[in-house]
Amino acid sequence: MRVNLIANISLDHPLEYGAFPLVLKIKPAFGLPGECEYKTDTNALMDVLYKRTDLNGSVLERFSHNLRHSEKVRLQNVDLQDRALEEMGFFID
Repeated sequence: MRVNLIANISLDHPLEYGAFPLVLKIKPAFGLPGECEYKTDTNALMDVLYKRTDLNGSVLERFSHNLRHSEKVRLQNVDLQDRALEEMGFFID
């Protein structure tokens, strides 16, 4: 399913090294109804994105870099596997 991902990061955590917590908002792309928030950390999120999307490495590296330098980071129109979405609590009818 194609979704938009919005990561909200608390900047009171060290941003240069290691994982830090974030809340990921998942919204269907193309204006479909539904939304889910998923608590995770940067390493777990990047692991899912590398394994369960078809995004190329440069897009994922830029997203990872932006996670370390912004409070809110967006990744638009991502084809994320249904199984990964269900693991994050986003259920598809």
